[in-house]
Amino acid sequence: MSRVKHNALHTFAAGANIAKSTNGATSVPFIHPVQQGWKVVYEDFNGPSLYSADTADIWQFTAITAGTTAVSTGGVLFDNAADADNAGAALAHETATIIPAANTKKLYLEVSATVTAATMASTEFFLGVAADQTTTIANFVAADGLSWTVDDCFGIGKLDAETNVSAIMRQSDVEQTISFGSNPTTATRHTWSLYYDGATYHVYKDGALIGSSAKTVFNNDAAMCITAFMRSGAGETQNLLAQYILFAYEI
Repeated sequence: MSRVKHNALHTFAAGANIAKSTNGATSVPFIHPVQQGWKVVYEDFNGPSLYSADTADIWQFTAITAGTTAVSTGGVLFDNAADADNAGAALAHETATIIPAANTKKLYLEVSATVTAATMASTEFFLGVAADQTTTIANFVAADGLSWTVDDCFGIGKLDAETNVSAIMRQSDVEQTISFGSNPTTATRHTWSLYYDGATYHVYKDGALIGSSAKTVFNNDAAMCITAFMRSGAGETQNLLAQYILFAYEI
């Protein structure tokens, strides 16, 4: 019998667990953070409610220049309405109730999406948790698509003309971003994740560690809600299929 003792972070070359100890998914330290008593919020966009209109106590929907959302395979599809420039939509939980604990506590955000565009740099999108400001889009993102205006958030996304997706952290309009170093590959599903270890943010794309940065911004004093947003920056077919948003934090 082997005398080797294994713990939750032990690395097995053949996996079940092949990730490094700085990987949020294993540092949690189990596959699902609820097993460690974390607060977990998960939206898989497969509920019974329609996304194309407000739904009492569940969804608030905002069309941007006639942009649409609709149930699609694996999630909800955001579309820019007859390939219109500056068209899209925002979808958010009706009530902001998410407030992470102290900034010394751990946090994990993971999102999954498929973005389709011929001019990927012109696509704007956001997936994560944010202050309830999507009913007036200018309060969420600037009209020119070049800056975020939302007060508070933890999210994954990009602005118009950007060539990189970033993790976006904002508290009372103060912003910290960490680049993933690339844009999505068109019509290809990606997962992006953000792990905060109590002092440093680590970002991952499709399970690979991309970079880390010490915390300068962390919202733990204003309520947020699950939020998804997409807007085109070109007159061409652009859409976003959002599969899920997972947000979890130590309490």
